[in-house]
Amino acid sequence: MNARNLPGSWSSTGNSLEILAHSAKDALLVVDDFAPGGSTADVQRYHREADRLLRAQGNRSARQRLRSDATLRPAKPPRGMIVSTGEDVPRGQSLRARLLVSEVSPGDLNWEALTESQRAASEGLFAEAMAGYIQWIAGRYDEIHEHMHRRSLELRSQAHRSGRHRRTADIVARLGAAWATFLDFAASCGATTAQERAELWQRGWDALGEAAEAQSQHQAASEPTTRFLELLRSAISSKRAHVASTEGFEPSQPDAWGWQLRTTGSGDYERTIWEPQGPRVGWTKGQDLYLDPDAAFEAAQAAGQRGGDVLAITPTTLAKRLHERGLLKSIEESHSTLKIRVTAESKRVAVLHLGTPMLLQPAQLASFEPEPGQFSGRVWGPSRQKPAQKPAQLEAQAVSGEEVSGQFGQVGQFGEAYPPAPRADAADATDAVSQPLSGERQGLPNKPGKLAHAGDDADEVI
Repeated sequence: MNARNLPGSWSSTGNSLEILAHSAKDALLVVDDFAPGGSTADVQRYHREADRLLRAQGNRSARQRLRSDATLRPAKPPRGMIVSTGEDVPRGQSLRARLLVSEVSPGDLNWEALTESQRAASEGLFAEAMAGYIQWIAGRYDEIHEHMHRRSLELRSQAHRSGRHRRTADIVARLGAAWATFLDFAASCGATTAQERAELWQRGWDALGEAAEAQSQHQAASEPTTRFLELLRSAISSKRAHVASTEGFEPSQPDAWGWQLRTTGSGDYERTIWEPQGPRVGWTKGQDLYLDPDAAFEAAQAAGQRGGDVLAITPTTLAKRLHERGLLKSIEESHSTLKIRVTAESKRVAVLHLGTPMLLQPAQLASFEPEPGQFSGRVWGPSRQKPAQKPAQLEAQAVSGEEVSGQFGQVGQFGEAYPPAPRADAADATDAVSQPLSGERQGLPNKPGKLAHAGDDADEVI
């Protein structure tokens, strides 16, 4: 077995790899070259087979099969240890939690030491050491098995850190216990002194700790809520989706929210307007972001499909994950739901309440200013033109509900009063947050309720 003669390959079928992992009992099985490529279907097949094999290894389980008479066939779970090489990491947070990823970059390897190790292997020194190790274990198998179990439990408590996946600590602890056991063998046969053993143990344990720290980055990259926000941010920045103001117009800093500035007309009639791009996924007001759960999820999935990395959870589960991570600014506790109801575009809608920094890029966030209560312009849509009138004249006619006519012709009936609703003072805001709300106070049917809200503005509490 060398680099050109490895037992497994990711180009093999899932069934063959499963049988190979079962056959390699108490041995190291190398599955080589995980490098998804080709069509979208080919890439998905690579990741599907990796999930099947590596998840079975992590769970020590196997797919159950039936005979033709509907009786169960004997299960064939993995019985050794799998090492996979490749150019990519399999997808999925739960799958990556079952792996310990070791990245090798150019310059990381000591080529002289590698050449010396390859020479020692060709001369049979490693095989001789392994034979001695197996014989040493065979004479005291039960004792060593029990000792390794106790040692792994002790190391697991040391390896666990807040925020790191529980499985990572277990993987590190088991590898650490195995490393300590091998060092016991080396010391018992005189290959190392007590001091050398202590130094080797510390080097190995420190290396496992560094690997665990790097592992958290891979898990964070595949965490569902992080991936959802990344995909939604990508959809908005690429103008495939947009966020509007709660009045339905362009928000503050519209370019950052998926709006495109378009120039229409020519000469004296030339003007620029902001137009929304793609479906609307939510609304924003000041520092608050109200996401339409279904529309935002569909936009994120569409962005993921273009890269072959879709979200593997449902919108309901995604909302729970957002709440568990503390990313929802408020929920409706009285109705035991993670959605709150707000007024957007003159309609009551159920939304997920986040903060605007969740979707703004760092550069955009640095220059972001909360909306002062009025908007810089209006977007009338592709079939409506913005009248060439002064803002004061336009607003006065809008409030009165009159039809607005300008030099561009009649625009139509403004049914809504565009100026923002008056804001309550700080005392009213505090009272609105701390006291149960009634529908009468909001001009709605009397349904008492209370919101767990992180804001402090009365018109932000519904």
